[in-house]
Amino acid sequence: MTIDISDNNPRIDYAVAEGVVQTVFAIPFEFFEDSDVFIYVDGILKTLGSDYTLSGGEGSTGTATFVTATPPAVQQVTGATGGSTVSIVRHVSLERTTDFVAGQEINRASLNEQLDIITAQMADLDSKVNRTIQLNDYEIASSMLLPKDRNGRTLAFDETTGAVAAGPLLANLDIIADNIDGILSADNAAVAAALSLLDGVTSSTEELNILDGLTSSTSELNALDGITSSTAELNLLDGVTVTLADITSTAAELNLLDGVTATTAEINYLSGVTSAIQTQIDNIPTAVELTQVQVEDDTSTVFGQVSGERLNQSVNANLDAFATGATGAPRILGKALAAPADVPTITVSAADTVVRAGSAALGLGYVEGTTSTTGSTYVAGATFTVSQAYSGSLRFYATQTSQYTGGSESGSTTSSMYLRKNGVTISSVFTLSSGTGSGSTGTATRSFDSAVASGDVFEWMHSNSGVGISSISDVKMGGSDLYVAALPMIKASESPF
Repeated sequence: MTIDISDNNPRIDYAVAEGVVQTVFAIPFEFFEDSDVFIYVDGILKTLGSDYTLSGGEGSTGTATFVTATPPAVQQVTGATGGSTVSIVRHVSLERTTDFVAGQEINRASLNEQLDIITAQMADLDSKVNRTIQLNDYEIASSMLLPKDRNGRTLAFDETTGAVAAGPLLANLDIIADNIDGILSADNAAVAAALSLLDGVTSSTEELNILDGLTSSTSELNALDGITSSTAELNLLDGVTVTLADITSTAAELNLLDGVTATTAEINYLSGVTSAIQTQIDNIPTAVELTQVQVEDDTSTVFGQVSGERLNQSVNANLDAFATGATGAPRILGKALAAPADVPTITVSAADTVVRAGSAALGLGYVEGTTSTTGSTYVAGATFTVSQAYSGSLRFYATQTSQYTGGSESGSTTSSMYLRKNGVTISSVFTLSSGTGSGSTGTATRSFDSAVASGDVFEWMHSNSGVGISSISDVKMGGSDLYVAALPMIKASESPF
């Protein structure tokens, strides 16, 4: 049979509606062997014999019939949910089945069949080619070879040449997709939250437009309902640090701003004010009161000027009251304070100011350690513990002594010492030789500056190498950031003396 060139499509697709049962399907194209035919139901390849049988062929069209398998199972096509698709295609093997020998008569039937097979093979290839990605006829050919590094990537095309290229990694695309989903979800939530702020708002459109960009709640926005102030007048509040949560005024009270000419900086002067300003002004002492200082006792009041002797007596009395409060608490002018931090302070500016080894009032505790040692292992000779915060550095002093105790007139010994902070060495190691001869002694003053913070522990460590004694004495500290109590200005009527 000659193949119909005008109708040589090597495939056909059938649609089976949902729930419909169909067992027989026509094959409108010619095929030669049963193995030339392939049948798919919803993308699943079916098996010749166990799923279906074929009739026709040998150069003719035919029929596919789904057969009854081993009871009770029945091979048939039943339309799935949404319907099913049955695809029947032809793939003729690329081989020659007839050989025409030279000098022998040609069998016309065999020749015609061979030509039919070749025509069918070409039609099969044409169908496959038509179902692939192709270039337009007018397009200049680019390389369509797949790149070698395409594993795990998408298919892409070069932006200049149009050639096939390896695209982004699939894993990266999944990450991007997740990020986009997160952004869209966040945006949707933000839009919903913003729209919900308008629920219950009674202000007019004009009034709401003044609030463009605000993040206030509904109740806060409703506070502006009925305000007659202009936009320029309300703009005076731009930059004011008082929050809307602090404002409990009504619209009528806010309307008091109508006509206000104060600047933003001037309005900010009121931030944090919790008492009547006029009352505070009234309570400021007069110039006369500020020049009256009562010292020593109730009958000694000096006006205008205070002599150096009288002022010195007042300072001494106040410092004694501070250091020896009856209850152990710091005291200024006879009044007990809650904590040392409440004490008015001034900074001693002299860099060489030196105080005794320890001062509880100044927040510096001192513990005397092993002041004399004959061993080569370092021991703590003095320890300072800081209980108050300082804003700068302090200077730590100690006198180092090295004494030779052997009997040789040519013998000597060496002592070493250093300062450490919180267990870490911070100074260099100071070494000192005793000198030569029995009973010889060497002495030197050591000092080191260090930043100080509350909780710090400083230790002078020392040791002896040889036959002799290492000693630490005259331990003290000082610096430019020590604090002492300062006398406040007081009215004569408030003096405790």
